[in-house]
Amino acid sequence: YTRLDEELERLGIADEAIEDVTKRKNRAVITEMATAMAFAIAKAAKRIFSFVIRPDETTEQVLFATQHTYVNQAVNSANFPMRPSIVGARKLVFIEGSEFDHNPTSEEVFAEAEKRGFTRPTYEDALWFDREFPNEQG
Repeated sequence: YTRLDEELERLGIADEAIEDVTKRKNRAVITEMATAMAFAIAKAAKRIFSFVIRPDETTEQVLFATQHTYVNQAVNSANFPMRPSIVGARKLVFIEGSEFDHNPTSEEVFAEAEKRGFTRPTYEDALWFDREFPNEQG
């Protein structure tokens, strides 16, 4: 933690202030600090992906722009239209299964994401992520 300590010192945060927060067990402040650190670490680990969903493309156009050689014919604008409420800047944060002490269910991962202040991804997010980050496929 030496570099973190040095940076906090550079920002004018004394060790005593950190100790005071932890000793008083100020849960809200500790949670806020941990969330900020988790966000910064995730970003540094490239597990945060930002993109913009534009209203001017259909599901078919987004799929056509991916690198897939096969697309299920049921994935189309009739079944998965680009909803106007989803348009705009989006951010996907990946929560790794290794962050749990067991093999988590999807619902456990979604619950953890909600605890961290993230919203559940939409199918539009999945389509655009697939288009914008083709090398990130699992």
